[in-house]
Amino acid sequence: MSDRLDLSNWIIHFIHDRNPENYMYSEIKYNKEWEIEDYIYDSYNNILPKNFDYNWELIEYFQDYQEDLVLIEDDISAFYILKKILIDWYIQTFWSIRNGKSTIYWPKSVVCFTEMPLYSLLEYVTKRADKSSVNHYGIAFLKNELFWFWARPIIYWVSTDHKEANENDIFFGKWLRTLSSNLWIGLKEQYRYVYTNLNWGKKIDWIHERERRWADIEEKYSVPWIPFLLEESKKYLAKIIILVSNKEEENEILELLRTLYDSKNNDYWYTYNIDLIKNTFVISIETILNNWIDISKIKLETIDFKSFNNLKDIEVSNELITKVKNICEEASRIWYKTSESKEKEIKDNAYFIPCWYSYIVTDNWNSDIIQALLKAWLASWSGLFYTLNIKSIYASQSYEVNRSGAIAAANFLNDKLWDYFYIRSLYD
Repeated sequence: MSDRLDLSNWIIHFIHDRNPENYMYSEIKYNKEWEIEDYIYDSYNNILPKNFDYNWELIEYFQDYQEDLVLIEDDISAFYILKKILIDWYIQTFWSIRNGKSTIYWPKSVVCFTEMPLYSLLEYVTKRADKSSVNHYGIAFLKNELFWFWARPIIYWVSTDHKEANENDIFFGKWLRTLSSNLWIGLKEQYRYVYTNLNWGKKIDWIHERERRWADIEEKYSVPWIPFLLEESKKYLAKIIILVSNKEEENEILELLRTLYDSKNNDYWYTYNIDLIKNTFVISIETILNNWIDISKIKLETIDFKSFNNLKDIEVSNELITKVKNICEEASRIWYKTSESKEKEIKDNAYFIPCWYSYIVTDNWNSDIIQALLKAWLASWSGLFYTLNIKSIYASQSYEVNRSGAIAAANFLNDKLWDYFYIRSLYD
């Protein structure tokens, strides 16, 4: 396969700017071809469920651990969506809404991938010039790995005329749209079907995308989307490539990957596939264009992996770990003494000041100091920054008392560890 320019070992889920018109939660339109009973979806919010089960029952369309895209602005960029995918640890499945209608047949929404080689995808993006439909951003998976993760090739046509199930068909009334049973495509394979018309009327041709689709047909994953970055993907996925636009975005993605790696799991205690995060490679179109004169023949497998960026191990000595432990112990004592002194200064008024809790944080992710703190269990990633697990044991809820101690401790840490620590305060 490596000798054929038109074939690649990689398949790509490309990510585009959000298009509200084709978004899963855009306004649903009714017509004679497609009707949905009110109880199937949230008619008040006009939101489709993520999936149905095989008994025609909806699967919850919103989970407590999901910050759904429905809550985000209509015009968010592809890069924002890419970062959200990594933070969320899954690629969300969709019904591929077009003109208010689902284009997916069967009960499961899907994730789409393309087998187009990189040079072909770059050319396609340039020619189509529609960032709400296709863009330079994407996540590439090895074809053989994603195959065992149940991604399957598209069926672009069958050996008879296209027909959807009508009221006389045993497939009629099942889920959003269903093909006629006369097409001899089983219900569990209909998600792979794409209507194609090459000869008459309005031409519909997506064959050039060489699409594959993933759906949770076995209903065996903890979420109804493709959980590629969770630990449960470990037996399927070993390596991925992330495509971004420029070098600055490369560095931003690497920073994000480092924080995911350091956190080990998300806020809802879903464990990340740590091995996959370490084996995630990042490259920008800018880097490709600057290093290859002729991109008309470039494929992901022809790029030297030395050109890709991925997480590098940050070596931390036992001496450094011991050092940060001792310094943090001293910082805790300084926090206590400063808070005690501040409370004596303000005396009785301390109890009439709002109650706040202050803590020390840093966002300097690429640092041996941070790695030493993590190994010593003196820091943890909290979603936006690293929080130090040291605090004053002085018993006070006063804003001024706690804040003064935290500032003194942070200043001491900055002086001794040459890193950037600062404080944050929360209302108690």
